[in-house]
Amino acid sequence: MSRLENTNIITNKIKIETSAIRKICYFFSKDFTASQTAAKLNISRQTINSYYKIFREALFDSYIYSQTNGIDLNITYMKIYEKNIYFLEEKNKSFLLDEESFIFLNINNFIKDKLEQTLENNKKINSVRIIYNEHTKNFTILGYYNSSSDLEEFINNRLKKFRGIKKENLNNHIQESFFRFNHSSDEIHKKILTYFSIL
Repeated sequence: MSRLENTNIITNKIKIETSAIRKICYFFSKDFTASQTAAKLNISRQTINSYYKIFREALFDSYIYSQTNGIDLNITYMKIYEKNIYFLEEKNKSFLLDEESFIFLNINNFIKDKLEQTLENNKKINSVRIIYNEHTKNFTILGYYNSSSDLEEFINNRLKKFRGIKKENLNNHIQESFFRFNHSSDEIHKKILTYFSIL
């Protein structure tokens, strides 16, 4: 299903009016859990999760890092729930670098071969400044430093409210946390309403 109907949508044989979908959208944009939204709207958690999944797919599929110039970049390391996380900082936004990253085709190999041990073993540095050469597809290290970011605190605080996350779902939660860190709730709300034509 690519778009919600303007009048209603049928999920699990339950018809939900557009007004209810708008409310679900609102609570999703405010980062309420499915359980919290279900309690607020008196709708089953399973139904709320179905809509949340639709919203996430619509939002995240269009969320692509578009930087193609050979410029200075900053890669920062942090640890979330015993998982090593690397992210790119650019223009006041943060982009997760993981196995599914398509920002640069060889970025993960570069991290593993050149950065991983240094960043993980040194508590005084957590970031590296690099230059990416678009023609040779190579990276040059300019220097290491200590970066202070609100992102780690934001992710840790956000994940706590789920009261336990299955290991297989952790990466999805981290990806969503990056998206929410980069976008205000108002932006998220407007994007969903616009995408599904339910303004």
